[in-house]
Parts: sequence; C-alpha cells; structure tokens
Amino acid sequence: MINFKDYKEDHLSMSFISERMREEIKIEEFFTLLEWQLAYKALKIFNFRKLQETEESVEVYAQKVLDVTGLLRKTDKPITYFVRIYLNLGSKLLTIKNKLESEAKKHLALLEELLVHYNSLPFIIKYNQEPSTPRNNEERKYLTFYRRTLAKKEEIISYLLNGILHRAYEKATPGLPLEIDERFKHFREQMDKASDFPYMEFKFGIGYEYHLNLDKLDYRRINPLLNKLNWLENIVKIPMHYTATINEGFERRINPLSFFQEIIKKLGNLPVIRERGEIFEEMSFLMVEKKWYSLFALALPQVEGIFTEVLNMIAKKPNKGSLTEKVSTIRDYYEFAHYTFDYYEFTLADLRNSFSHTGKIENPKHQCYHLLLDIDYLLDICLDLDAPISKVSKIITEGHTQFKHIGDFANFLNLLLVIEKDGKYNVIKSQADFFVYTAILKNINVKKMLDNLEKDFLSSVVNFNKNLHMLMRQGIDEADFILFDSPIREIKPKLKLIENAFNSIPILVNEDLKVLLDTNTFLQNFINFFPKTPKPTRIRIEKFMTSHQSVLKIVYYLTEQIKLEIPDNFLLFTRKLQHHL
Repeated sequence: MINFKDYKEDHLSMSFISERMREEIKIEEFFTLLEWQLAYKALKIFNFRKLQETEESVEVYAQKVLDVTGLLRKTDKPITYFVRIYLNLGSKLLTIKNKLESEAKKHLALLEELLVHYNSLPFIIKYNQEPSTPRNNEERKYLTFYRRTLAKKEEIISYLLNGILHRAYEKATPGLPLEIDERFKHFREQMDKASDFPYMEFKFGIGYEYHLNLDKLDYRRINPLLNKLNWLENIVKIPMHYTATINEGFERRINPLSFFQEIIKKLGNLPVIRERGEIFEEMSFLMVEKKWYSLFALALPQVEGIFTEVLNMIAKKPNKGSLTEKVSTIRDYYEFAHYTFDYYEFTLADLRNSFSHTGKIENPKHQCYHLLLDIDYLLDICLDLDAPISKVSKIITEGHTQFKHIGDFANFLNLLLVIEKDGKYNVIKSQADFFVYTAILKNINVKKMLDNLEKDFLSSVVNFNKNLHMLMRQGIDEADFILFDSPIREIKPKLKLIENAFNSIPILVNEDLKVLLDTNTFLQNFINFFPKTPKPTRIRIEKFMTSHQSVLKIVYYLTEQIKLEIPDNFLLFTRKLQHHL
C-alpha cells in the first residue's frame, strides 16, 4: 500500500502510480467492470482508510488524486477523468473490442467452412478415425493443407481467448493525434491490421497488405503464377489462373535465344547445377524449332533434377525421395518458400506424375513456357537459400566490388570453413578458386589492405585493452590486468569475468572485437584455402602473423574458450577505418 502523502508531496511519479494502479486490475476487468468500479480497484493502492466501495466515495477520492495534477480541480466528472488519466483508458474500449471480435469471428467462420470441405474428403474422414500415412501425393496434399487449417483455427481461437482484450485496451488508450502523410496512410492502416489480427500474414506480390492467407490453407487455391510475377504485364491484382492474355504475354516477352543465354549464365554461377549446361542448350534448340512435346519432356525432369542437386548440395545426407519430399526438405532453407513452394511440391509434382504415366499433356506450347519460367525462378532462388554454399555462390556472383573491408573477407572464409566441415568443399572449390585468383587478387591490392589493416588492428588492441580493463575492474582484484599483455595462464582463471565483461556493455568492445576476430579469421585461413596466392601477399600475411603472434594467440584462445557472438559487419562502418577499400 502506498502512502498518499508521498505522491502528493511529489516523492513518487505519476507514471509510477499509474503503472501500479493498472497492475491491480486484470485485463478482463476493464471490459466487465463499471467505470467507478475500476477507479475503486485503482484507488485501493493508497492508504485511504475511509474509501468505500460506492460510487459516491470513489468520486471523492478520485478528485483527491486528480487534485495532485493541479489541472483538474473540482471537475464535474472526476471518475471519468481519473480512469482516462491514471488507467490510460479510452472511452471506446468496448466498441473497439466488439469490432475486433466480430472480424476475428468472421475469419474463424471462413476456416470452419473450409474444414467442412476437408471433413468431406474420404482420406481425411479415414485419417480422423485412424491416423495413417498418406499413400500418394494427393493424400499428402490434403493432409498438409488440412493440418495448416487446423493450426490457423487454433491460432485465431487463442487470439479471441487471450489476445484480443490486450489489443482492444491498447487501441483504446488515449494518445496524441498523429498527422499521417497521405502517402503513408495505407502503410499505417496495414500495420494496424497486422497488430489487430496477428494471425494474418503479409500478402506476397503487389503492394503492401496483410490478409488471412487462404492460399496457404486451401489446396484448391494453389497459385501457379506467384513464381512468375516478374513476367506478368500490367497487373493490378495477382491472377489465380493462366489466361489467354497471360500466355500471349509470355510468348511476347520470352525470346528463346536470349532467354536461354540468361539461363545458361545463371547455371554458370551455381555449383553442380551448372553441369546441366548442355541440356539447356538442347532445350534452346528445341524451343527455336518449336518441338514442344520434346521440349516439355526434357524440361520437366530438370525441375526435380535441380531440386535434387540443390538438396545434395546443402543437406548432409543425399535425398532419394520423391519431388514432393525434396521440395518439402528445401523449404527450411528458403525464406519465401511458404509463398511459392506449394506449387512445386503439389501441382508440378502432379503434372510430372501424370505425364510420366500417360505421356500426354494439353496445350504443350503453353505448358513449355510455364515450365521454363518455373525453372528460371528456381535458378534465381538458388542463390538466396539459407545455406553456406548458396551464400558463397551469391557472393561470387555479386563480384569482388562487394568486398569493402576485412569483415567481408572473414564472412567469405567463415562460410568456406562451414562448407569444409560439412564435407562439401569440393562442390564449391573450383568456383571459389577462380573467384579469388582471377577477381579478388587481380583487382584488390590485398597487400596494401593488410598494411592499413595492421594500423586498425593495433588501434583495436589498444582500445579493447582499455575498455575491457574498465569493464573488469569491479570484478577482479588485479587493477593492472591488461588482456593482450597477459600470458594465457593468467587469462585462463579469469575467463568467466572476461565473458561477463563482454556481455555487460557490449557496445564498448564490439567494434574492436569485430576487427580482431575478422583479422584473425583472415590470417589463419586465407592461405590455407588459397595456397596459390602471389608470394608478396603470402609474405605480408606471414609477417603480420609473426609480428602479432601473442595477440592472435589470445584472440584464438578466446574464440575457443568463450562463446563469442561475431558482431555485424555494419560495425566496421561506424568509425573511419584505414583499411576500407
């Protein structure tokens, strides 16, 4: 209980009192209690001995508290102003809550309707009676989308039970009116929508919008065009199906020779997959000659082949499963897979199965254009997968001009170390060698960079020693402990203190730590990966390592003994470093 005198005499802040009052009231009580009842519960934090649970008594004591503000003395609505100011409660709380609830229930009704359909499917009926493994791609599709719908339904129900009151209270909280530029009004509305209904998802494609993503819940809404948006002309709304106009647009925009030249160029940037170059040259010939059935028969297995090779490239164990299983596995490596991979996993897999069994397709010319764009999209995303080999391939594709500082070199080498540890280095070796020997070492004066890096390195050693010493002074008795001047035997018993110092105020040490860690990574690994580096550069690296052997030994020891989070590259731009390229 708080002594009201302490608040009245300004020993306690208004924000502190307001927070304590709100803590006394459960979120659901904001929606069930009357205004004066809310005020009564809030006022109970003070030592008001004569406060009674009546509206008249609450009015008296609410005015006492308002008087402290000096702004609302003798108001005709003390309880109303009290709950607005101290409980931060807006006047439209119930209206907002009811509106949110109504919309959420509409969304729930859409899912209930969808579940009626799923519960009419023989496989789902059987599955609900006795869970079993799907026997084919169709049953796997039904089960995948059925489970997603059930999960989304639970998400909405959870929001209705647990989250909607908090959101309504938040929206009803009075605040300063914001004038929003007309250009950003839609953006703000969509941000509010995402907060109002947190189970909604960002809409893929055109514009900025959140929605209940039924495309991900209803297998009948799998959209074959989401991976072809760059090839669609003059669209305001994403179409759900191919049309004559869309097919004509594909034919008009895709020139066989230039299209396949670009495809073969993309293949050259991708390890393993680039070995399919001859196949794509044959496909180019078939397209020019308008051999549609032959082109389709050759192009269709390329989709599964690309998925197979990508999977073997990034996964530790080869995958010999179906196209559906391969696509499902790769989902984890691609950020936007939930938008476009349903098409590959189910629709395209069905097309493959149908063609392999019947040898026939409808509209072979149009199907060829669709399939080629499916392949083009796959080759594009290969560089965006969350896998070390893909990341290295993307770095190589972007070129040596992306290397601006030691952090870029260290990032490249750290990725190679992970690939080597996974036993996959032979996949990327020739590509990495060619890039470093013909692009990096021919266009970047690494020797000069090391000359300037050494100055930055020495500066970081001094700064790091000083700042770490300051952070550690309260933790140890030896006030003269300097990390990089100490032998390992003295550092070892202080490892925990050093780690705590790193974590206490990381901003003080992160910039210098970044320089030290990245320099160490470069010096320890560059020659190991690229032994044909020109002799002058190798000599300069060896000289750097020899000159700072004791410091590098400590940096290496710390990385082995302490879990150090390597800071982001942006830290290397926060101050002027002499080695910047």
